[in-house]
Amino acid sequence: MNIVDHIPVLVNEAIAGLKIKKVGVFFDGTLGDGGFATEILKKLQGGTFVGLDVDPQALERSFNKIRSLKNFSKVSRRKEEFLLEDKNLKVFLLQRNFAQIAEIVQEKNLGGIDGIVLDLGFSSFQLEESRRGFSFLKQEDLDMRFDPRLDNRASDIINQLTKEELNEIFRFLGEEPLSRIIADTLVRQRRLKPIIKTQELVEIVKDVYGKKYRYRSKRHPATRVFQALRIAVNDELRNLQQALNSSGKVLNFGGRLDVISFHSLEDRIVKNFFKRSDFKIINKKPIIPSEDEKRQNPRSRSAKLRIGEKIKNGKKKNL
Repeated sequence: MNIVDHIPVLVNEAIAGLKIKKVGVFFDGTLGDGGFATEILKKLQGGTFVGLDVDPQALERSFNKIRSLKNFSKVSRRKEEFLLEDKNLKVFLLQRNFAQIAEIVQEKNLGGIDGIVLDLGFSSFQLEESRRGFSFLKQEDLDMRFDPRLDNRASDIINQLTKEELNEIFRFLGEEPLSRIIADTLVRQRRLKPIIKTQELVEIVKDVYGKKYRYRSKRHPATRVFQALRIAVNDELRNLQQALNSSGKVLNFGGRLDVISFHSLEDRIVKNFFKRSDFKIINKKPIIPSEDEKRQNPRSRSAKLRIGEKIKNGKKKNL
């Protein structure tokens, strides 16, 4: 297997936004390949770092990268948890969902948190090498689970939900304009044969678009449907809202929360959370990648970084 290098987005801006202290407690709620974690740990000399990811392959890759970063005196691992220690620093890497931040803080007796980063994108490895059906350009099983412990795969949703339920998923989670037609076509097709492969789904969606529109769009016709299924399988929006709410409870006053989103549904949730919560909004407009970063990493083009600072009740003042 060729390991694909993942290029994290807006790293310098996000790390600067965290205002990392030499000694503190910091969370990376979406470890991925460890890009943000390694940058945080380069600055953190003492305290605690906690990295979370539901994907066991991502956790393993991050562990290997972080282990080589410092001369840790103690390294231990269990099935779903890694612990790396030196004299002044503890690093926990856990196969947990970022929606569980508050209970993890309690379990590990961490007290308050000084900074949290949430990168809501998925990695190049997951797209190119995971063989879980995230890409509409490959022929793979329709799985789409980041966490293999989850029960339902994308194929379960496609083959078991009603036409109305599929329409709701494609319409609201994918903002798909042809949601009703696609849902109807899928239900008719699955009566003939279960839809279990990515290219089976792609061809059905392409056929719907081909009959409705004669012109070619720059966007692949299956983009929104794949997005909607991935969000539904992993319950991404509910977990994001829970993670934001929990972050507001566990951050110390003056602690920073960085969130990088990649589509309008995520960004809307983050924007509204900062507006109604006890956070000072650091960047009135979201930070987006530079033209150079977009050229070097085309997948960064839709990224938006919002930064908030935890404040005391009644002290809210946005910049």
